[in-house]
Amino acid sequence: MPLRRSGYFAVSFALNLAAAFRAPRPFFRIPNDRFVYDRRPAIAQTSSVSMSAATSEPYVQLHPPPAKVGDALSQVDTPALCVSLDVLEANCDALAKLMEPHAGKVAVRPHAKACKSGELASMVLRRIKQANPDLECTGVCCQKLTEAEAVLHGGVCDILITNQIVGERKIKRLIDLAQAAHAKAPSAASVAVLVDDVSNLKAIAAAAEAAKTKIKVLVEIDAGQSRCGLPAPLDTDSTEPLRALVASAFASPGVEFAGIHCYQGMLQHVRTPEERRDKVNQQVVKAAQAAIGVLREAKMWKEGLTVTGGGTGTLLYESESEVFTEVQPGSFMFMDADYNLNQWPGPAPPFRS
Repeated sequence: MPLRRSGYFAVSFALNLAAAFRAPRPFFRIPNDRFVYDRRPAIAQTSSVSMSAATSEPYVQLHPPPAKVGDALSQVDTPALCVSLDVLEANCDALAKLMEPHAGKVAVRPHAKACKSGELASMVLRRIKQANPDLECTGVCCQKLTEAEAVLHGGVCDILITNQIVGERKIKRLIDLAQAAHAKAPSAASVAVLVDDVSNLKAIAAAAEAAKTKIKVLVEIDAGQSRCGLPAPLDTDSTEPLRALVASAFASPGVEFAGIHCYQGMLQHVRTPEERRDKVNQQVVKAAQAAIGVLREAKMWKEGLTVTGGGTGTLLYESESEVFTEVQPGSFMFMDADYNLNQWPGPAPPFRS
């Protein structure tokens, strides 16, 4: 079966990532997703060296492209990511349709941990916006810095890292990322990160202030997964850490308090829509409401701050809560066997795999 211009998108990914971590790192090396074969010629890239988004150092091609248009699938070097563009675009259209009732009230920020590619992330944003111009969809989520560096390299300058960035070296990379984003898109760039610890927040703030830049921070609230984040302030004994952390953000010139993050990954795979809705309301929405209530009482909350969370399995329920202002689905791009076991409202699942 030939690799057709109309059918597949191939990206050299895992080999480049592995080689990047084996090699000395005088500059950032990211998964080399510049070699893209697509039915749209404007996306095709052939340069063997591209410039770092954060420094003047070049990204060196570590491996040749895994395939070229016209190759048989049996000739594609592995490992390689091969994506059916027809399915990906149909899923973007389905997401835009699913979010129609919430356009203008709830933004969509696709999670790039699903694709780990700047080219794909840019394509997804364009397709969703094309399918529903009224839906706010200007940036992506990333789970770690390497993903954020990759999507910035692919042209996305509005990035939320849905994790804590800890340690001097990683914080330096976070600051470089923010500076590079603002250099590429001064009016549209935004780099944000999650915090759940005062000392970590102060370290980020000090580094940002020294670099004459600013990092947006969202406080992570644990919605029951017990993975990270401050405990949901459901009683008076658990409210002080949240107030202290946000007060520290207000007192630190290097950061801007941008809202809260409240996500429960395990709920994405609860099978029935009725049970997913109930669990989202009882765990996630309740935790977010409690945090907002504490901050509002302390005069630390204002309208316009972000309340973000939700994934492919639950985004409808965060969206209808009138609490969340943003959802962050990622798996909708490709779907997988486990997601396909979920039941969905309506006669058919909205997404294909």
